[in-house]
Amino acid sequence: MLASGFAISSSLRARSAETAGHAELMITAPVSRRRWARAELIVAVAGSAVIVAAAGLGAGLTYAVVTGDPSQVLRLVVAALATLPAVLLLIGVAFALFGWAPEVTVAAWGVFAVVVAVGIFGAVLGLPQGLIDLSPFEALPALPAEQFSWMPTVVVSIIAAGLMGIGLIGFGRRDLGR
Repeated sequence: MLASGFAISSSLRARSAETAGHAELMITAPVSRRRWARAELIVAVAGSAVIVAAAGLGAGLTYAVVTGDPSQVLRLVVAALATLPAVLLLIGVAFALFGWAPEVTVAAWGVFAVVVAVGIFGAVLGLPQGLIDLSPFEALPALPAEQFSWMPTVVVSIIAAGLMGIGLIGFGRRDLGR
């Protein structure tokens, strides 16, 4: 979940550039609207992946220092990367809002807040399991405690990619500064 805040912020950077008038300047250069938006999306995805991997590396190194067992570093990096599809799904939500309803992109922060609150406090507050299961992080296997499963990882990744694509299509169809 750590990288999710960066993911939302980075995804909405394109909207900030648009409202500040910088996007119009960017696309007057020999860069298409979609290419500019794709570049913004790539930064959000790549940056989030780096943060997720770094969090796993930090956890692995901490474990190695405390236990004296460095063999678990890679395992914990992989465990952290198993959450990346959920982070990408949040990017997809933010980018879909940016593309089709830019005036309500702040709703992406609401989605982030609900996902974090449910993830951290859901069980403690006794929230219904159906509500907790709405979090994309809940759909993915909780490595290293659980065994890896391809199906939820692929499904969440496809939904994330679909939302990103929908956002790109929406951005290509609307006027800037809307």
